[in-house]
Amino acid sequence: MKWKLTNLGLTLTIALLGVFAGCDSKEVTVPTSYGVRSGYQQTSSVNGTHVLGELFRRAGYTVRTVERLSPRIEQSDVIVWAPNSFSPPTQEVRDYLETWLQAAPDRTLIYIDRDFDAAIEYWNTMTETASAEQLLTAQREKGIAQHDFDQISAGAANKFDCEWYAVERDLPTRRPRRLTGRWADGVDAGKTDLVLRSRIGYSENWDKDEYGSLSEMMPNSEVVLATADGKDPIAILYWDDYDVGIQLIVVSNGSFLLNQPLVNHEHRKLAASLIEECGYGQTVTFLESGDDGVEIITASDVSAGRSGWEWLTVWPLSPLGLHIALLLIVFCFAAFPIFGRPKRLPEVRSTDFQKHIGALGELLEATDDYDYAQLRVRQYQQIARGETVYRRVGRARVKP
Repeated sequence: MKWKLTNLGLTLTIALLGVFAGCDSKEVTVPTSYGVRSGYQQTSSVNGTHVLGELFRRAGYTVRTVERLSPRIEQSDVIVWAPNSFSPPTQEVRDYLETWLQAAPDRTLIYIDRDFDAAIEYWNTMTETASAEQLLTAQREKGIAQHDFDQISAGAANKFDCEWYAVERDLPTRRPRRLTGRWADGVDAGKTDLVLRSRIGYSENWDKDEYGSLSEMMPNSEVVLATADGKDPIAILYWDDYDVGIQLIVVSNGSFLLNQPLVNHEHRKLAASLIEECGYGQTVTFLESGDDGVEIITASDVSAGRSGWEWLTVWPLSPLGLHIALLLIVFCFAAFPIFGRPKRLPEVRSTDFQKHIGALGELLEATDDYDYAQLRVRQYQQIARGETVYRRVGRARVKP
């Protein structure tokens, strides 16, 4: 599968957003919603999956987002799930997803364990590049992000085994600089910035080969990415033995798959390996779940009715239900469409700095010169710190 791995405008826009976000020490707002892809705040969240979804889109996939398990996912070839929970998926959810895997050939489920917070890494980078005036703000925000992460993870079990994988938490933080496994081919591990706070491994029930178990359904497995010593698996691949093409990929955390980490070029290579592992599917669905887990809706629930109009069938409204519905439809036509009452369009602010950043990213992309674009970013950082600015000269650009 060959597709364009990098997008200079997208990458530099994310990088510039990171540079400029800390410019105002009075008000700092960095979205940190975890494992979400859609929506404005979710799109720009350092912990989101929007960039990973765009990489899937560039590989030819149709990308969708759901917040619960329902018959809607039956048309999906790939499901990506990065839950905002340190607890393992429940038996009910695992059974549902395993049934989905076996319902059709060439399906892949990607599960990303919750053991990483990109907000900490974001502010850690800001403390290294901030000016003297911005340093105190960056350090304070980093401390808040670390406190929030510790508070969320404090109630999690130090060890658990959920058949898909086993986890051992409360370990020292490691940043591997050497990697092994198929996904590590062509990756400069020294330039990666993976963060490991826990250790995943095979379940103790993996080799029991009981009927309906994971090892009976997908007897083959491989650690496709790990540290050089092999003690820390980072991604484990399970697949079937009948050429059906179903796969389960368990990833230790999102330190190379979330929005902020994907600014790193080597991380995008690892993400490309993940996408290529999914084969030639057509639709990928990102499952978003909160702290309360995932809601499951069966076909009977859908047929029973969840449209929101059930109240019209309850006495004493039922005799008037049709009339009320018609009045509501007339009201909607009068109040909302363009032929109703005229409305004032929202004002477009020319002072919106995010639009300036997007335009600058597009201009840098148009140069088709990655080194020049990186130089411009470094020059801004030098100006912000009050240092002497190096300017490259003597290289003219000639239109073909």
